[in-house]
Amino acid sequence: MGKPSPDTEIKAAANNAGWCDAMLRSHSRATQTKPYLWSTSGDAPLYYPHAVTLGGPGYAPQQYIDIAALLQTTSRIGRSIAVKDSFACLDLTSLSCELLFAADWLSLAQPVPAMENGGALEVTWRQVQNAADLVLWEQAWCGSPQVPGNFLPPLLANPDVTVLAGYVDGQIAAGCTLYRSQDAVGYTNLFVPEHEAEGWRRACIAEIMRRYPSCPILGYESGQDSMAMQSIGFSRLGELLVWRSAD
Repeated sequence: MGKPSPDTEIKAAANNAGWCDAMLRSHSRATQTKPYLWSTSGDAPLYYPHAVTLGGPGYAPQQYIDIAALLQTTSRIGRSIAVKDSFACLDLTSLSCELLFAADWLSLAQPVPAMENGGALEVTWRQVQNAADLVLWEQAWCGSPQVPGNFLPPLLANPDVTVLAGYVDGQIAAGCTLYRSQDAVGYTNLFVPEHEAEGWRRACIAEIMRRYPSCPILGYESGQDSMAMQSIGFSRLGELLVWRSAD
């Protein structure tokens, strides 16, 4: 497995911004993309940022100006504003923001040796294709029949988006969302059963590789989840920070 190229972190940030854009547009939110920043002037779904930086320290002055304007002019209906600093190079405390969490950008270059799950998992992978199954997928993702309503049917019409579900005995046991950009596929919202979690992660990544052969797989995780993905072959690219405006 080759070492990720120096620009892979830039690709990861751009891919993730593309995924955020797809999510916001599925909620009929307006977005804009500049060379150094993706953002929305509308409210964002739960757990999603209002801005994602697309360039490193050299773009910091422009990013500060745009983020400050976003914080000052946008009404949020009781919600904090979240900013994803993709290259961990901004200090937004001067804009009355607090650090929410840090995470690692991850990359899995292909081709790679086949990921084996030991034959212990009898899982069928399918792409979610209708609104009813999307609700079931979101219930499995959040582990509750009460869903936040993040994942809406218009998302399924986006040709760059795949909502992937792993079925066992007719029930969704695992899954993730995938966003295909020009030269990579990014995974997000990965969930697997706690029992045999490593085997499930391997099985899910193997399915992504099957669907996107010879395509780098990108994502981000924090803490133990990052270590778990690195243990199955992902490389750490760098750090990202998520900030939110103080209440």
